[in-house]
Amino acid sequence: MLRKLVGKFHLILGLTAGLVIFTQAITGAIMVFEPELRDLTGPYRTIEPAEEPPLPPTEIARIAHETVTGGRMNSIEFPGPEKSAVVHYLDDEMNHLVYINPHSGDFLKTVDERNSFFRITIELHTELMLGKVGKQIIRFSALIFLIQIIGGIILWWPRKGTRGQNKFKLKFGVSFKRLNYDLHSVLGFYASWIILLTVITGLAWSFDWMDRFVYFVSTGGAEYRESDSPRSVDEPVFSQGYLTFLDDKYAETKEACGFEPLSSMIFFPDNSEECLLIIMNPSASKQSDYYAAFYDQYSGDLVRTEFVGDLNNGQYLHRAYYDLHLGKMWGYPGRILLFIACLVVASLPITGFLIWNGKRKSNGS
Repeated sequence: MLRKLVGKFHLILGLTAGLVIFTQAITGAIMVFEPELRDLTGPYRTIEPAEEPPLPPTEIARIAHETVTGGRMNSIEFPGPEKSAVVHYLDDEMNHLVYINPHSGDFLKTVDERNSFFRITIELHTELMLGKVGKQIIRFSALIFLIQIIGGIILWWPRKGTRGQNKFKLKFGVSFKRLNYDLHSVLGFYASWIILLTVITGLAWSFDWMDRFVYFVSTGGAEYRESDSPRSVDEPVFSQGYLTFLDDKYAETKEACGFEPLSSMIFFPDNSEECLLIIMNPSASKQSDYYAAFYDQYSGDLVRTEFVGDLNNGQYLHRAYYDLHLGKMWGYPGRILLFIACLVVASLPITGFLIWNGKRKSNGS
């Protein structure tokens, strides 16, 4: 009885959210290897090895200002060895990435991200390019997909008295109908366990109750701590005076982090209250183990630091959502497995529809 009821819900939810799940899976597969695909299609993102040290951040900012007219500088990124520095201009009318050789200071390229392939991919993944309405569709489709994963495992689970080992492998040399069923059932079972963490982190981004649940479980029931950003002393006039002490604070942060950073980022204040944020990262690929320093944008005083050792399990997991969502926590093996799982998930609405259509035709004949 339970299996029949689960099967009904599995069918209805699959037909309801299948197209969205397919879109999520395909765009997710692209995003898993987005950095490598960007490097492949953008040779200006990589540079030749250099012996001279990188230029200070203010010099990178000056060079970028000479190439961009208008806009607000949002951040400067030093992505890693043999990588171009990236200056991001972001406001209501501009989303430009300026690539600069951090050693020679050579301007390499300005890329308008508003209509780039990767920007469109991200917007499809997060909002179906439908704005707030699309975000709501994505949120609840992710919830439906979690239910689908649980329901699919229940349906896959061998019945009593059956040979369960046959459920673990594909059968070849059988009819298309049987092969399609196995592609849906067997591959779906394996992919479910790989994709589960990606779905949960996506839901934790989307729903406060899921974020709190993850925090509760990972901390053994500790009281939830809201994540916040420290504030600068309020001033009546917002300016870019922090550029006068940026280089010193960047060097100070690099020395204080306690490791040799492979990548770093600087986020500039967006208003009169935000702090200047400088991040040092021991990795050029993961984003969860960084050291962060917040500086008052007016005085340059250190307001707060954040490091992995200062976080409890719930806070660390919150910081690691991005790496977990894209498989980066486990390096290339994790990303490859997630990429394959995404492709399998993209096939599930198709194979599931064929199973349903085949049964519908059989019942109608």
